[in-house]
Amino acid sequence: MGQNISMIVTKQKTDNISKDIIHFIDYNYLVLPLDLDGFEVERIIEELVQFDTLENIINAKNKLSSESKKVINLIDNLNINTFVLSHYSEHGDMPIDVFDFIVKESKVIKNKTNDVEDILNYFTDFTNDIDFEKYWNFKRCLHHFNKEKEKTYFVVEVKASGPIPSDYSMIAFGAVIVDNSLKRTFYGKLKPISNKSIYGHHGLSEIEIQKFAEPEKVMNEFYEWISINSIGKPIFVSPNNGFDYRFISWYFHKYSIENPFIENNNEYNNNSININDIYKGRKSNLDLNWKNLRGKEYTNAVDDAIQSAKIFKQITE
Repeated sequence: MGQNISMIVTKQKTDNISKDIIHFIDYNYLVLPLDLDGFEVERIIEELVQFDTLENIINAKNKLSSESKKVINLIDNLNINTFVLSHYSEHGDMPIDVFDFIVKESKVIKNKTNDVEDILNYFTDFTNDIDFEKYWNFKRCLHHFNKEKEKTYFVVEVKASGPIPSDYSMIAFGAVIVDNSLKRTFYGKLKPISNKSIYGHHGLSEIEIQKFAEPEKVMNEFYEWISINSIGKPIFVSPNNGFDYRFISWYFHKYSIENPFIENNNEYNNNSININDIYKGRKSNLDLNWKNLRGKEYTNAVDDAIQSAKIFKQITE
């Protein structure tokens, strides 16, 4: 069996989508997989294509079949007017059924005109870039959607020789998974990439630091550890993520496959949390600082991370 998927795809932004509706944001596209087979989509399209505008369809939706009415109610609730309702199925890599219902700025596109070419070009990036393994069928979409709703929190603490990566080195970092035990940890010790130092070596000797592993080896091992231990999205947590996340992200981009704490390889979509911000929010006081909850700073970055994770749990539970 090959791919067999029905979906609605749009580039329009909407704030009206329920968290319970199966959907994905991929490359600025909103994708809504539908639990419909090719025969059902074909019947829906045959019914909807009789109308000239989306407004006419919405006004007549109570006269539509139950399948068409569900689709139109979804579109109406999303408040979108440019989209493609599509079905694609194949067998042995050979297409069997391909159906598209196209609406552009509320106009139902019926003929092979420039409008069709425009709207198909509109979705070129989507068809070129998306992971078709995820959109193989509705069941697989449901699996990915439920998985993406889950999150694994990683508290990370960085020891660096200065305020910015590249000019200064990340000497060590510790990470711990936030669970009941706080025993799943990672300790990264990295050979310096620069001789510059403002903050010193955090209690570590120069001889010891020079024996640390190359950054590429450490960051790839960290990436693999995160991948193995993540259920759903990995979330970066730090008491000062403006500092800690800056180093971890830069080192991932420089020395590893990618940064696992971002989505779609886009740093604007980073999944990072500042413990101090959560503390201020919970207490409804922007002048508070979580440091009064913290004890001493350790030489071992893992010990720092465990201490911060305990505070994170205390604040959020």
